[in-house]
Amino acid sequence: MRPTQFSDWDPLKEIIKIAHNEGIEVYPWVCVFLTESERDAQKKGSWINPDWLCMNKEGEKIDFLDPWKPEVRKLSINSLKEIAKNYAIDGISIDYLRYGKDCYCNTR
Repeated sequence: MRPTQFSDWDPLKEIIKIAHNEGIEVYPWVCVFLTESERDAQKKGSWINPDWLCMNKEGEKIDFLDPWKPEVRKLSINSLKEIAKNYAIDGISIDYLRYGKDCYCNTR
């Protein structure tokens, strides 16, 4: 998981506690391959590896991680495992489990 400025606060843990006390199930929503743009990531000094991004037909990087790359699949699987292992969730809603619009990725 990415570090945040609120490192001493765990919002998912808080939501789970409150929801379960009220008998409500919690299914975190995870955007698997959608990410921030390379430009935004660079401005923030983010974790993103630009080599992991998909490209459009003009060869410009777009804000989708390339699921063809083993490192991207490993990151996604490990992130989902971390949520399942560390939280008393009732399931996970997975979104953006696909290639982005206009993705022309190098599959070699």
